Formats: sequence, C-alpha cells, structure tokens
Amino acid sequence: MKAAGLVEVVFERAHAKVNLALHVLARRDDGYHELDSLVVFASLCDQLRLRRGKEDQLRVEHGKTPIDGENLCMKALNLLRSLGHDVGPTAIDLVKTIPVAAGLGGGSADAAATLRGLNELWCLGIGDADMHDIALHLGADVPVCLNSKPARMRGIGEELTPLKLPGPGFILLVNDGRPVPTGEVFGKLAPICRGPMPLDAAGLMEWSELAHDHWRNDLERPAAEVNPHIADMIAKIGMMPGCIRAGLSGSGGTCFGLFGCHEDEMLAQAVLRLRTSNYWAVAGPIRL
Repeated sequence: MKAAGLVEVVFERAHAKVNLALHVLARRDDGYHELDSLVVFASLCDQLRLRRGKEDQLRVEHGKTPIDGENLCMKALNLLRSLGHDVGPTAIDLVKTIPVAAGLGGGSADAAATLRGLNELWCLGIGDADMHDIALHLGADVPVCLNSKPARMRGIGEELTPLKLPGPGFILLVNDGRPVPTGEVFGKLAPICRGPMPLDAAGLMEWSELAHDHWRNDLERPAAEVNPHIADMIAKIGMMPGCIRAGLSGSGGTCFGLFGCHEDEMLAQAVLRLRTSNYWAVAGPIRL
C-alpha cells in the first residue's frame, strides 16, 4: 500500500547551457583555470524521469551517453548516498536532445536535474546551499545548471551571481558534428594574462552591449585550430540579419547566434536551411 504523500515519480528538464562570453583567467596550482563567464540557458533540454524501483537502473534514449558508473546521473545518485543521504533504488529514464561533448553542458545539466529529482523523489530536504556544494563535486558546470537561469560564473564555477538580462532574446545553436576535445582545446590556449568581463552588478542593460569586442571566448581561437570550420560557422552566423553576437559556447564545437525577441520566424527558416546542409541546428528563446 502506498504511504500517504509518498512521491513515486519525478520529471525534470535539463536545459542546455550557453556561454555568451568566457574569459579564461589565471591557471591555478591544481591545474584548473579561473573563469569569468556570462551564462544563459536555452529552451533546448534533455528530459528525465526518476522512479522508485527495485534496483538502480539507467535507460538512455538517443545520444551516445554512457550508462555505467561514468554517467553523471549515476555519479549524482552515488554521491548522495556516499554523503549519507537515504536514496533508495532508483530507475532513471534519460531522453537526450542536447548533443554530447558539444560545449552545451548537457552532462552537467543532466547531473543537476538528477540531484533535483532525487531530492524530491526521496524527500531528502537538501537546501540550496548544500545542494550547490554537492553539485560542485560533480563538475564545475553543475552548480550553475541547478537553477538554469542567467548567471555570471566565476572561480572554477563555484562563484555564481544571478544576472539581469535586458529582456527576451533568442539563441541559434549550430554544430557541424566534428569532435572538439576539451583537453586539446585547453592545450592550445596561449599562457598569457587575460582580464575579466566588463560587467557590473547591474547586469546587462541592452543586448547590444554584447556586440563589443571586449566580450570574448578565450577558447574560440584554440578550438578553431582543432576544428577550422568553427571560424567559418561563426562568421556566417554573424552575417545573419539581426544577429547581435556570434561565437562559440564553452570549448565547442557548438556555435551560437544571439538575436532580439522578434527574430523567431527568420530563425526557424535558418534552422531548416542549416539542417538541409547537414548541420545540427536549433533555435529558441533564452530562459529568463
């Protein structure tokens, strides 16, 4: 007999993360780089269903995602148990829509969604601050994915500041399917001193501010050395009518175009053209 109030199933969405700017600062003694990044989230998302089960189980639809202990969903589950939380046998169904290893934080978003879902499914009562600390154990991008809202991300990902945006905006995402290994990109990063983003506490007042050259992704040039097609994709997106900013998300290889709130019809047509040319492409509103 089901106990009163017992949660049997939880549904979560894991939204794609887009770095509108990514300034790579000093390298730390532990090998990690200090970052300063402006992060937003797209409507594109993976979907998860978490159920109480007889044993742990992970089923993945679409995408080349590991289903063993290396999967970040399973790592999230096992981490909570190792920290003493009473997490029972859980079946996780993951429907992948975000491309794997594409600079969109799909694995991190899945891990964050799993943490949220397990907290609700097993009534763990983990507060926001503790959840943030747990998430950081799973990866630098996982904390910002917990809320999936615009943020300035500093440190190695642990320093998060909510970011005020000017209003609605649209994002176009394009990937040519060529692999861009993160380690190889960082290996080509020149060891020079770089400055943080020119952003104050007020946030962005106008989307047009992002058109200035002082906003950058320091990984864009080394990523283009790994995949020379990246520079061409960014240039073509930047020439589209209404494009405010074009660039690379994360370490690649997904490129983005930022557009105002009245470009949805044009973007839908652009997505169709890109898919006809064998690109992976999606467009949709930025989550506010």
